[in-house]
Parts: sequence; C-alpha cells; structure tokens
Amino acid sequence: MNKGFIVSGIHTNVGKTFVSAVLLAGTNWDYWKPIQTGIATETSDTQWLKNILGKNIHFYPERYALPLPASPNIAADEQNIIISIHDFVLPSSNNPILVEGAGGLLVPINQQHLLIDLFQKLDLPLILVSDLYLGAINHTLLSIEVLKSRKMNIKGIIFNKTEDIPAMKIIEHYSGVKNLGFIPKLEKIGFSSLKSAFDKYLSEI
Repeated sequence: MNKGFIVSGIHTNVGKTFVSAVLLAGTNWDYWKPIQTGIATETSDTQWLKNILGKNIHFYPERYALPLPASPNIAADEQNIIISIHDFVLPSSNNPILVEGAGGLLVPINQQHLLIDLFQKLDLPLILVSDLYLGAINHTLLSIEVLKSRKMNIKGIIFNKTEDIPAMKIIEHYSGVKNLGFIPKLEKIGFSSLKSAFDKYLSEI
C-alpha cells in the first residue's frame, strides 16, 4: 500500500496547504505537518485544515510548532531549541499520510540539514506545488532540478491559483515531470467545494 505523499512548494505561500486540503477532501488520507512556524501570528496549517475538514481526516500533531514566523532553524533558535533530523518518524497508520512541508525545498531546519534532507529520510513520493506568477517557470524548474539531483521520487506538479497553459507546457517539456492538474481559486472553501475541486481537477492522482 502507498504510505502517502509529501507536498512541497516552489516557495512560501504558493498554496501547499490549500492543495493539501483539496487532496485530503478527495482521498481521506491522514495529515501531518512535521514543522510549523509562525503560530504566534496566525492559525497553524493543521488547525486551519481541521476547521475546514473536521472529523473527516485524522491529523497528527506537529513535531515542532514554533511561534516565530521564520525558517525552522531561526524559529527554533529563538526558542533555544535545536531541531534534529532524527526526531522525525513517519506516523504509523493503515491509511496513506499526506506530509506537508514548510516553505520550499531548501529551507534550513538546523545547521546541517535542509527540509529536503527530511523529505529524503521520510522516503515518500513528492508532489510539487507551483503558482504561475512571473518567474515561476524558473523557480519550478530549479526546484525540480534539486529534487532530481537528490534522486527523489517526484509524483508530479500541481499548479495552483494562476492558469497559464503555455507556462505549464514549458515546465512539462523541460522537466519531464507530469502535470497532475490545475486548481483554480475557489470562491468558497469548505469540505464540499474542496471535494468537488478534487473530483474535477485531480481525480487521476
């Protein structure tokens, strides 16, 4: 059985949590965000998803939930904490687990490791989220090059917010990575609208 997927993005605020919500509404996978920063200034991604998806999904607590809205290494340092890559173990479940990253792939978690090192340790196929703003072709292809250099299993790309078919085709052409679908901005976000978005745009995952 597939143990699950990692959801990462080409940068912060690209829509990883929204895409995760669509995937969870359509699949009923479990959810785990190993590292959350910025809990002093906003609702955690886990709590936001709980508010929308309710009891339909099983949520695992963050291994680290840090107040400062910064990269994990800086947020941990502010709390006099050192994050160790050995602190993370994929939760045991009979259900696939969606693991959401924090920021992009090369976000530091300590003085020796980046988030991509944690992803390699968890050893799950990765879904990359992209938003096609000006410059996103470069950012998406760079992210894919990094994943390929680490020989990671890339499930595909989900495009979010901005539909740009020529840009999507360019990214597919140069990367060779599958386009898993485009999710437009939803007028209302709730379980039913997220499930409908999955059925309409991502049902082949």
